[in-house]
Amino acid sequence: MMHRLFLALGSALGGALAMHFVQNRNPAHRTIKKPTGHVTPARAAIHGDLMQRCIDPDTLQRAYTLFGQEGLTIHAETLYQKAVMIHEIMSGARSIVQRCRAGDQHAMAIAKAIGEQARAGNPRAQISAFFIDEYTKSYPVLNDNYPYEEPSAPMVVVPAHTVEPSTVVSVPAHAVPPETVVSTAAHTVAPTTPVVIPHPETSAPITVPAHTVPPTTVVAVPAHAVEPTTVVSVPAHAVPPTTMVAVHA
Repeated sequence: MMHRLFLALGSALGGALAMHFVQNRNPAHRTIKKPTGHVTPARAAIHGDLMQRCIDPDTLQRAYTLFGQEGLTIHAETLYQKAVMIHEIMSGARSIVQRCRAGDQHAMAIAKAIGEQARAGNPRAQISAFFIDEYTKSYPVLNDNYPYEEPSAPMVVVPAHTVEPSTVVSVPAHAVPPETVVSTAAHTVAPTTPVVIPHPETSAPITVPAHTVPPTTVVAVPAHAVEPTTVVSVPAHAVPPTTMVAVHA
């Protein structure tokens, strides 16, 4: 999706800028050179799509540079401000997960509130909930004394049928049959939802209400118990073969 978006962006802004994007993936500073520029329908559509759908700060930063080089200063500035906001949300999500794992009751309350606001449709809370869930899955706790904090492998998006059936993939809950059991963070389901977790002493599966475990705990629930747009983890064989899934490269 983002690859196609930037092909369109390169076409709309000109081949020279596309080359600039390739040669300067990570600009060290803001570089707007022209005071004004012409907003074509294609450019407006690309800017709108980035503002509405993109939550990758690096992509937003590169788009900011390209729009700025074309003199579209107002459009560039909004992209830059969104990139800053996403960075702040990502940092906050990481802090919340780490504090929850350390037993911080205030952080647990914040995570619970974010989950409730996300389910109610708050856009910023939905982004926060997404990054809390992603950080929880990317940095799992192996045991009480040794949290795994090494970066996970990069993710790629491919059709489900191209990976081994038992491979764990990430997909939106709506792409999974409703009764399929999926893995997700406890804060992504309603507080009274029954969830399955390992017993802390025997590791045997037990069922408890979601609100009785830390919000970032990975739990097992039927897909229909999760908000449709929430990213969940399931084996590849649990989704239709042509479904696009995210998997570690």
